[in-house]
Amino acid sequence: MTGGITFNGPTTTFATLSNQNISMMPNGTGNVGIGTTTPGRDLDVVGVVRATSFEGSGASLTGVTATDATKLPLAGGTMTGALILNIANTDITTVSNGDVTIMPNGTGQVGIGTTNPGQMLTVVGTIESTSGGFKFPDGTTMTSAGSGSASSLSNNVDAIITADSDANASGKVVLKTGVSDRLTIVNGGNVVLEPRRRRKN
Repeated sequence: MTGGITFNGPTTTFATLSNQNISMMPNGTGNVGIGTTTPGRDLDVVGVVRATSFEGSGASLTGVTATDATKLPLAGGTMTGALILNIANTDITTVSNGDVTIMPNGTGQVGIGTTNPGQMLTVVGTIESTSGGFKFPDGTTMTSAGSGSASSLSNNVDAIITADSDANASGKVVLKTGVSDRLTIVNGGNVVLEPRRRRKN
């Protein structure tokens, strides 16, 4: 045929016998259009394309715009706005035990429980470590914050122990051996030495 085929009925169905394929092979620079008589690409659709899946890496996709607030952009792409998870019990997971990395650009900070973080990581709430503890810039790891749990305290300059860090006139420094108080520095600055118990003969 040298002309076109026009279906002018309300509902038109293409069907084949014995589950054969339907192929459209435009010659030369011909394109296929759905919803348009002037297609500009191999397949030009004016309307919504619905599919259960797409095959391929998607590396050549261009002009993809965010029209659905519940969807994320193409893997490897970038976002210019904020990513807000506003669904109860939302998890962030990775495939095959991959890492989750958050890299704020410039002076960006990360906030958990706050939209105004003041440090690289600001948490409004309780941080739980079930194993491993917390590692500090000097390479030491703290696995317990219990009273007197440090095995040693050493510094080549001043060693500072602070009580009442919120300056509300409550709190004291207590040095213990075992369960007994041995030296107490009360909030006003006085030093209290506990009397040594005499051994009974």
